[in-house]
Amino acid sequence: MPPKRASTKKDESSKKKPKKEVDPLQEKINPIVEAIETHHENLEMQELLVQAAKTVFNEPKDKRHRFHDELIKMIDTSLREYIKTFEDKTEDMNVKVNSADEKKAENISNRDRINEDLEKKTELINAKQLEVKEKEDTVKQATKEVKDKRAEKKKACGPLISLEDDLEECGKHNTSYMEIRDKAAEMSKEKRKKSIKQLETYLKTILDGSLIISAIAVLDKEVKAGFDLQVLSAIEAQFAETRSQLEAKIKAEKESNVQIISEVEAAEANLQSAKEAAEAARTELENLENERKGLEKEKKALDKDIKDHDKNVKTHVSDLQGFRETLESLSKVYDTMSELRDRQSHAEKAEVSPEDDETTRVSARQTFERSQTTPQFF
Repeated sequence: MPPKRASTKKDESSKKKPKKEVDPLQEKINPIVEAIETHHENLEMQELLVQAAKTVFNEPKDKRHRFHDELIKMIDTSLREYIKTFEDKTEDMNVKVNSADEKKAENISNRDRINEDLEKKTELINAKQLEVKEKEDTVKQATKEVKDKRAEKKKACGPLISLEDDLEECGKHNTSYMEIRDKAAEMSKEKRKKSIKQLETYLKTILDGSLIISAIAVLDKEVKAGFDLQVLSAIEAQFAETRSQLEAKIKAEKESNVQIISEVEAAEANLQSAKEAAEAARTELENLENERKGLEKEKKALDKDIKDHDKNVKTHVSDLQGFRETLESLSKVYDTMSELRDRQSHAEKAEVSPEDDETTRVSARQTFERSQTTPQFF
């Protein structure tokens, strides 16, 4: 089989294509557009300024529309803001680079100080833990004493305790009675019936038989008047008399058992003080432990900074170089923008030599043709 003929496509594709001529004006405008696209943070304003930059420099200053001048001022302000941002970044990073060794020494000193503080804090925590244990033991002992004293009181003051329970029960039922009396109309029938049923048992212990029947009927009414009010008055008088009798009996019992009652009250007060002291010690211990955690966290960060010092310095140096390059680039863009902003048409004519006159006319015609086909921002 005869050998295949080599393809000529490679030879054809390797032929150099003629380079496109770059418009000198557009070549100056492009970096301005790129700077806005790269550094402007507000996307809407970025789009506005990018479109403006592509068109507002096409005409020289003496032929430019005044509205284009306003847009150029906005571009000028934005470029100066970018420059100021990178001047600040460069200055800050320069300080970090120049003070890196000093910062490392400061970190080491701070770490040593924190190590000392941690040792002291640990000693305080250990002492406070012992204090908390002692105070909790005191609470346990005080709790036992209260329990013992209450048992003695119960044995010596059985009637008193029973009377105090009766007085408490009387108060609860009196509250229930007043709720039914005042809010019967607001209650559902079912709820009212249930509340009256619960109260009825107690009323039977303080009212006579004839008043019981009337009391139940009156309490079940939503609106009360006339005889109903007399019944209610009688119930309230009986509650007051029962309470008064119980209080008098309790007073008499307390007088006869004043010593054991005082001992119980003293034991209860001692228990309350012990609980408050233990709680205060636990709070102090918790604060000390939180402070130690904060110191440990700070020490960990310092250890990392010291360990990563050389790596961080390299990063800072690299960032500083990048900021400087960006700042230099932006400064050149601003100079170019200033040149385009201030250029005059007579200056352009003065620069054209007779030999380049035809070239200039062709370029101007091309620029004009592009302006007719390229969408204008305004």
